[in-house]
Amino acid sequence: MKPCSTCGQATSETARLCEHCGAPVIKSPTDNVELADRVRRLAAEGQKLEAIKLLREATGVGLAEAKAGVEAIERGNLITFSGSDGTPGGLSHEIEQQLLRLVQEGQKIQAIKLYREHTSSGLKEAKEFVESLAAQRGIVTPRGGCLGVLLGLMIAFIFAATCVTRAFGEDAALKTTISRGEKSVEGWITHTVESEFQAKPTEIRVLLPDKYDSAKMSRVLFVLSVEAGRESKYGDGLAEVKRLDLHNKHGLICVAPTFAHLPWYVDHPTDKSIRQETYFVQVVVPFIDRTYQVRATREGRLLLGFSKSGWGAWSLLARHPDLFDKAAAWDAPLDMPRFDLYGAAQVFGTQEHFESRRVLPAILNCPDLKATSPRLVLTGYDNFRTQHETAHRLLDEAKIPHVYRDGPKLKHLWNSGWVEEAVELLLAD
Repeated sequence: MKPCSTCGQATSETARLCEHCGAPVIKSPTDNVELADRVRRLAAEGQKLEAIKLLREATGVGLAEAKAGVEAIERGNLITFSGSDGTPGGLSHEIEQQLLRLVQEGQKIQAIKLYREHTSSGLKEAKEFVESLAAQRGIVTPRGGCLGVLLGLMIAFIFAATCVTRAFGEDAALKTTISRGEKSVEGWITHTVESEFQAKPTEIRVLLPDKYDSAKMSRVLFVLSVEAGRESKYGDGLAEVKRLDLHNKHGLICVAPTFAHLPWYVDHPTDKSIRQETYFVQVVVPFIDRTYQVRATREGRLLLGFSKSGWGAWSLLARHPDLFDKAAAWDAPLDMPRFDLYGAAQVFGTQEHFESRRVLPAILNCPDLKATSPRLVLTGYDNFRTQHETAHRLLDEAKIPHVYRDGPKLKHLWNSGWVEEAVELLLAD
């Protein structure tokens, strides 16, 4: 018998709910403070539904159990979580990796059998868990026959319905849906997004390290796009990161979201379907936090961009210094004077709105960037050397720490040779 972590009464070894208070009894011999802190923080921010969802995903308990667990954590009680290392569904990391290996080898039936042996779950529950786990890792599981197709569609729908944004209340599912991941031939996972904040469907592409460890919290590098959709006139930032093998060299989860309009990473003053900042901050970032094993803290999030997305990287850091740790910009129009340059008018709308979002004033007026080690990185140029020099001078005058490189001059492209140094500077202590 073990004491319930909520009421202290003795419970049986196999109980999932305390017989006395109804709280979840989820066992673990290891430290679970980080997960409890995440649950507590979400609840304190008024995001109780997200806290319940996080607890369910982390432990495999039901809705009622997770709700009781969140409420217990809110009261200051310590709830321990399943698995020797906190992996979902009461599974150890080793068993989860066995399941993934079996699915990758096309042995889904054996994976379902293995899951049932370690959880005593029913056939339907085991099948849904295995397929959901595979979907989260970008593995497409084979399905046969009409019934298999129907079940597959149902599971895909259920998974997509759970991938909704936070911060919109209980009707979040009506506003944003994100599909399960599909592994592409290029090697990354692609999620399709439908959101009221974008005029048409967009994508979130995720590049995982080859030795992705679902039990290890990884830092996230957001590779910010320069063009609308999947246009590639200036190359593909995620493809360049993969070519340089930076995701493996540094153990990074690299994320490249797309946008329906040219991305300037701000919200349009009147058009609610061009809300790029809201979409990125309230849809993309929470989805990555929820879906992948990432360090869901400020220190775990890095921003990388050039040209428009370099402007956007610095702007996002200035406006959300508690959400992102560092931002690197290369050849970016940081001192752009007008709202109608470089296709920006469709996003900023008016000069007045542009003035309220100009990046250098935002940086200079952000106190969080002044009394810390450098969180801003500014490297080389092609078209915008003069604007870089202005930014560097103003930062020096304001005594804002930053890393500055005046060159070399390279072509205005993702693959011209600047990305590797910029990422290394972001990762430097």
